[in-house]
Amino acid sequence: MFDLPVLPAPRHALAVQIAVEAGRQVHAAISRASIVKDEASREIVTEADQLAERMITEAVRHVFPDDAVLGEENGLSVGRSGYTWVIDPIDGTTNFANRIPAYCVSIGVLEDGRPHVGVAYDPTRDELFHAVCGHGAFRDDVRIYV
Repeated sequence: MFDLPVLPAPRHALAVQIAVEAGRQVHAAISRASIVKDEASREIVTEADQLAERMITEAVRHVFPDDAVLGEENGLSVGRSGYTWVIDPIDGTTNFANRIPAYCVSIGVLEDGRPHVGVAYDPTRDELFHAVCGHGAFRDDVRIYV
């Protein structure tokens, strides 16, 4: 795992943990990426997309059962906490499906509709980009400026 700065947001810690875990699972599956076409939207979906989103959603539901979850593959499940997790399990599905190493796992958390936490993990380079509103942005453990 990464030696990360301690940020005062429990949803940040979970988002980092599950983005890295999902990213490593996705990366391990690239050699057997199988495309499942979403006929309704005509977009490419892979089994790895579906499995990663399910894993992320289950982890969120386990720790924060009252949070809403909006997944690219499964849509919105409502919550009542004021927090909404926004999940793109493979940001760059077309690249992944074509075995091009340019994709990541992206997770955002909104607090009352405003950005609160953002995490993007690139498993091909083992790089983690993450931020908490009001506490800065980081690449792994190094503060970055955007």
